Amino acid sequence: MGLFKKKPPDALVTKVIAIARLKEILPLEHRGYLSIYGSFVQSGLHPDGKRIRFMAGDMFIPRLVLAIRETSSGLMIEVEKYDPGDWEHALDRAYQKAEDIMGCIALYGPYFKDSEPYMKALLKDSPEGDSIERQIYDMPAAINLDLVRKVSEVNLEHYAEINANWQVHGRPRLQEFGTTFLTTLQRGCLVEYNELVKAFEQGLEPVRSVLTQNVAKAYSVGYMCGKGWISLEEQTHSISYFGECIAHGLCEVLPNSKAKGSAFFAALGIIAAVGAADARFK
Repeated sequence: MGLFKKKPPDALVTKVIAIARLKEILPLEHRGYLSIYGSFVQSGLHPDGKRIRFMAGDMFIPRLVLAIRETSSGLMIEVEKYDPGDWEHALDRAYQKAEDIMGCIALYGPYFKDSEPYMKALLKDSPEGDSIERQIYDMPAAINLDLVRKVSEVNLEHYAEINANWQVHGRPRLQEFGTTFLTTLQRGCLVEYNELVKAFEQGLEPVRSVLTQNVAKAYSVGYMCGKGWISLEEQTHSISYFGECIAHGLCEVLPNSKAKGSAFFAALGIIAAVGAADARFK
């Protein structure tokens, strides 16, 4: 029995692919609402550079990993990992929400974002005043430092290309990234938002420096993932680590800081998604 991989139900595979493809259509700031039930779905270029990798599971641990290639006869799907569990029930609920959202897209076309039914479907089951940023904030941190170190090694290996891309496509948008970061933080993590604003107002340069460095790292990690050099799991752990670095920077200059690294995860994730898009399309 141990020689054979468990085979996920076809319906589960269909749901994971559908959710991942829907997230590609949604605005970056809306994608997290498909994760409020506790299941996380991501997709990106497979390390072999030829297939797309789909991952689903818990925030830090992928439970289902698929390698998929489209052919003239349909999808060729290889199951690289399947670990059944409660996350599948959470994914079922996410898929129900995804179906409602897809219905709005079919009905309103490119104008779906401005429709009331879309916003109603998007915010379904989200407690009032409890944003996706706040829900991620409350999740326990479980960062795998071995994966973070592996990402650092890949960064060194491809440093020339990563740095050149940052100088051309990333650095010119640094102010835009900063605005996105603070706006996302303000939606659900006011303690950290107010502490950052306070540090900026006091001219505490170390905080501005650590924020800039880790925003740049998040973009570059997204770029690496978009290139297929690192996995989505490695990207997730790295982004979480960058959030902890920002929180530590606040604690060093604000003695009574209550900042948590998880507060910065959603904001850094949005910036990483931009880096991934640049890797694929620029």
